[in-house]
Amino acid sequence: MRISDAGLNLIAEFEGYVEHLYNDPVGHCTIGIGHLVHHGTCNGAVSESQFVHGISYSNAVHLLQRDVVRYEHAVTQLITVPLNQNMFDALVSFTFNVGIRALEGSTLRNVLNMGLYEQVPTELARWNKAGVPLVVLPGLTRRRQAEADLWNTPVVPIERRHDLLTREYDILKEEIRIERDRTNFLALIVKGHQAAIDFIAKIVVVLDRRTK
Repeated sequence: MRISDAGLNLIAEFEGYVEHLYNDPVGHCTIGIGHLVHHGTCNGAVSESQFVHGISYSNAVHLLQRDVVRYEHAVTQLITVPLNQNMFDALVSFTFNVGIRALEGSTLRNVLNMGLYEQVPTELARWNKAGVPLVVLPGLTRRRQAEADLWNTPVVPIERRHDLLTREYDILKEEIRIERDRTNFLALIVKGHQAAIDFIAKIVVVLDRRTK
């Protein structure tokens, strides 16, 4: 399974885009959309050299798409129960943020592999701390909530999606028909008014002749 555009957008939203090298909240050298250049603060290391002039947004997106592959594979390998697309996306976002080893040793993974899907949002919420000593970060709290919301969002089956689109199309056709009928009705009224005006004009002509 591959992450969807919705999953990538979720990661990009919380990672943000920074065009230059910077130290992330836990002190690792980063650039673009959460691309880890190396562990530890930016210090002029060789791995930083390709980014000394920054990075464009399009290249940052390309790096994100490349970076996320290993996290997709990790979720696929470490989670043994079936996942829908939204569940998979939420876990890839989570793993991208906390790391593969964290997912591997987490209670979240254990309870999920036991089939306790409903416990995942609670386990996600626990991962809202970072730093030494650990402190709650509001940004992580918001991210865990967004991942939990995505986890809990049902995926509309393709067949059901088709049915919904068909229904919307039928409703639209009916609205168009009603509007067309209304337009035709108004046209008939206008036409009727013109016919009445013409009839009255003829009567006026006849009466005028009789009075002469």
